[in-house]
Amino acid sequence: MLCVLALFFGVQHQQPNYLRPFLFFGLIWNLALLLLLLFTVIEFLVAPVRFCVQLERTVQSLLHGEGGEEEEYDAVIMPEERHFGVPSHSLALALCFVAILAITILINGWLLHIVLLAYFHMKKKALNE
Repeated sequence: MLCVLALFFGVQHQQPNYLRPFLFFGLIWNLALLLLLLFTVIEFLVAPVRFCVQLERTVQSLLHGEGGEEEEYDAVIMPEERHFGVPSHSLALALCFVAILAITILINGWLLHIVLLAYFHMKKKALNE
Protein backbone atom coordinates (compact mmCIF):
# COMPACT_ATOMS: atom_id res chain seq x y z
CA MET A 1 0.00 0.00 0.00
CA LEU A 2 2.81 2.37 0.87
CA CYS A 3 4.51 1.53 -2.42
CA VAL A 4 1.44 2.61 -4.39
CA LEU A 5 1.22 5.84 -2.39
CA ALA A 6 4.93 6.46 -3.03
CA LEU A 7 4.30 5.81 -6.73
CA PHE A 8 1.51 8.39 -6.84
CA PHE A 9 3.57 10.91 -4.87
CA GLY A 10 6.59 10.40 -7.14
CA VAL A 11 4.56 10.82 -10.31
CA GLN A 12 2.72 13.87 -8.99
CA HIS A 13 5.87 15.65 -7.80
CA GLN A 14 8.15 14.34 -10.59
CA GLN A 15 10.60 12.72 -8.15
CA PRO A 16 12.03 9.44 -9.47
CA ASN A 17 13.33 8.11 -6.15
CA TYR A 18 9.77 7.58 -4.93
CA LEU A 19 9.18 5.12 -7.77
CA ARG A 20 11.88 2.73 -6.53
CA PRO A 21 9.82 0.96 -3.82
CA PHE A 22 7.02 0.26 -6.28
CA LEU A 23 9.49 -1.08 -8.85
CA PHE A 24 11.28 -3.24 -6.27
CA PHE A 25 8.20 -4.81 -4.69
CA GLY A 26 6.40 -5.00 -8.03
CA LEU A 27 9.28 -6.99 -9.47
CA ILE A 28 9.30 -9.34 -6.48
CA TRP A 29 5.52 -9.77 -6.78
CA ASN A 30 5.77 -10.51 -10.51
CA LEU A 31 8.54 -13.07 -9.91
CA ALA A 32 6.38 -14.74 -7.25
CA LEU A 33 3.48 -14.90 -9.72
CA LEU A 34 5.80 -16.42 -12.35
CA LEU A 35 6.89 -19.04 -9.82
CA LEU A 36 3.23 -19.78 -9.03
CA LEU A 37 2.49 -20.14 -12.75
CA LEU A 38 5.44 -22.50 -13.16
CA PHE A 39 4.32 -24.72 -10.27
CA THR A 40 0.73 -24.63 -11.53
CA VAL A 41 1.73 -25.74 -15.02
CA ILE A 42 3.98 -28.49 -13.62
CA GLU A 43 1.19 -29.83 -11.40
CA PHE A 44 -1.28 -29.55 -14.26
CA LEU A 45 1.02 -31.60 -16.51
CA VAL A 46 1.97 -34.20 -13.88
CA ALA A 47 -1.44 -34.83 -12.29
CA PRO A 48 -4.15 -33.09 -14.29
CA VAL A 49 -7.14 -34.88 -12.75
CA ARG A 50 -6.00 -34.23 -9.19
CA PHE A 51 -5.30 -30.57 -9.99
CA CYS A 52 -8.67 -30.05 -11.69
CA VAL A 53 -10.65 -31.70 -8.90
CA GLN A 54 -8.83 -29.79 -6.15
CA LEU A 55 -9.34 -26.50 -8.00
CA GLU A 56 -13.03 -27.25 -8.55
CA ARG A 57 -13.52 -28.09 -4.86
CA THR A 58 -11.74 -24.91 -3.80
CA VAL A 59 -13.88 -22.74 -6.08
CA GLN A 60 -17.06 -24.47 -4.90
CA SER A 61 -16.14 -23.95 -1.26
CA LEU A 62 -15.42 -20.27 -1.94
CA LEU A 63 -18.67 -19.72 -3.82
CA HIS A 64 -20.89 -21.65 -1.42
CA GLY A 65 -19.15 -20.56 1.78
CA GLU A 66 -18.33 -24.07 2.89
CA GLY A 67 -15.16 -23.76 4.90
CA GLY A 68 -13.28 -25.91 7.32
CA GLU A 69 -13.65 -29.28 5.62
CA GLU A 70 -10.77 -30.04 3.36
CA GLU A 71 -11.07 -33.29 1.52
CA GLU A 72 -7.97 -34.48 -0.19
CA TYR A 73 -8.32 -36.10 -3.58
CA ASP A 74 -6.62 -39.45 -3.17
CA ALA A 75 -5.04 -40.06 -6.53
CA VAL A 76 -1.62 -41.12 -7.55
CA ILE A 77 0.50 -38.08 -8.38
CA MET A 78 2.34 -39.78 -11.22
CA PRO A 79 0.38 -39.72 -14.49
CA GLU A 80 -1.24 -42.97 -15.51
CA GLU A 81 -3.62 -43.89 -18.29
CA ARG A 82 -6.62 -44.26 -15.97
CA HIS A 83 -6.29 -40.61 -14.88
CA PHE A 84 -6.91 -39.27 -18.37
CA GLY A 85 -10.65 -39.65 -18.58
CA VAL A 86 -13.39 -37.67 -20.20
CA PRO A 87 -12.80 -33.91 -20.03
CA SER A 88 -15.10 -32.18 -17.58
CA HIS A 89 -16.01 -28.66 -16.56
CA SER A 90 -13.15 -28.70 -14.06
CA LEU A 91 -10.67 -28.97 -16.94
CA ALA A 92 -12.08 -25.78 -18.45
CA LEU A 93 -11.90 -24.14 -15.01
CA ALA A 94 -8.24 -25.14 -14.65
CA LEU A 95 -7.36 -23.84 -18.10
CA CYS A 96 -9.15 -20.55 -17.34
CA PHE A 97 -7.26 -20.30 -14.05
CA VAL A 98 -3.89 -20.77 -15.78
CA ALA A 99 -4.84 -18.32 -18.55
CA ILE A 100 -6.00 -15.66 -16.06
CA LEU A 101 -2.80 -16.08 -14.06
CA ALA A 102 -0.72 -15.64 -17.23
CA ILE A 103 -2.73 -12.55 -18.25
CA THR A 104 -2.26 -11.09 -14.76
CA ILE A 105 1.50 -11.58 -15.04
CA LEU A 106 1.56 -9.90 -18.45
CA ILE A 107 -0.46 -6.90 -17.25
CA ASN A 108 1.72 -6.56 -14.14
CA GLY A 109 4.86 -6.71 -16.28
CA TRP A 110 3.44 -4.09 -18.64
CA LEU A 111 2.67 -1.78 -15.71
CA LEU A 112 6.18 -2.27 -14.30
CA HIS A 113 7.61 -1.48 -17.73
CA ILE A 114 5.66 1.79 -17.88
CA VAL A 115 6.77 2.79 -14.37
CA LEU A 116 10.38 1.90 -15.23
CA LEU A 117 10.23 4.08 -18.35
CA ALA A 118 8.79 6.92 -16.26
CA TYR A 119 11.58 6.41 -13.71
CA PHE A 120 14.30 6.63 -16.37
CA HIS A 121 12.63 9.66 -17.97
CA MET A 122 12.44 11.50 -14.63
CA LYS A 123 16.02 10.52 -13.78
CA LYS A 124 17.27 11.82 -17.14
CA LYS A 125 15.25 15.00 -16.74
CA ALA A 126 16.71 15.55 -13.25
CA LEU A 127 20.28 15.06 -14.54
CA ASN A 128 19.76 17.55 -17.38
CA GLU A 129 18.60 20.27 -14.99
